[in-house]
Amino acid sequence: MALSFDGSSDLLSKNAALFSGASDQDFNISMVAWCRPDNKHQGTIIGADNGSGYADQFSIWCVSGGRFRVRYESSYITGSAAFSNGNSTWFHVAAVWEYSDRWLYLNGTQDATNSTNRQMEVGNADNLYIGSNRLDERFEGAIAETAAYNASLTADEIAALAAGYSPLFIRPDALVGYWPLGGISYPADYADVSQGNDLTATGSPAIVDHPPVIYPTSPAILT
Repeated sequence: MALSFDGSSDLLSKNAALFSGASDQDFNISMVAWCRPDNKHQGTIIGADNGSGYADQFSIWCVSGGRFRVRYESSYITGSAAFSNGNSTWFHVAAVWEYSDRWLYLNGTQDATNSTNRQMEVGNADNLYIGSNRLDERFEGAIAETAAYNASLTADEIAALAAGYSPLFIRPDALVGYWPLGGISYPADYADVSQGNDLTATGSPAIVDHPPVIYPTSPAILT
């Protein structure tokens, strides 16, 4: 199972500061998710901010050109074209944020990067959201297997997640939240099965079919 967001009223959120950094120049953050956008549109998959403007905002979202982006405050990097209107394909998206570097991964492969220094007080990001953000960039489509880390995942770790390994087995000590949003092993609800940072729903995200990979310990492709 997964959860479908209607692009209008549905979102999940958590009002808490889940991330930390020694300073605005010393932080390491990663976010991952499986997503299936229905059409080309501007919608947030997963992200966090401090509830005011673009300050301390970092997120993964898709844009009307059918591509994925990684935001770091008011700046962003854009991946290659990935989906069309009427899309039915699941994608694994992942992002890593550091002071001097950002990376976007698509289906386990690095898709875009940026190496401009950017300060962020990640400890001030006390609004985590899935399916939208404070700018009302609402996602239309399905999302599953979302996770956030207080660490920079390596390329190999992201490739393992994209291959179907559970976030519970990839850097579990750095997880700040793992929200399966359903899946073979979990009910389709809003629970964090790693740290207890359960989400609150706005609207009524609907239960839909899961991504084509099972997530217990090692991956298995559904037939």
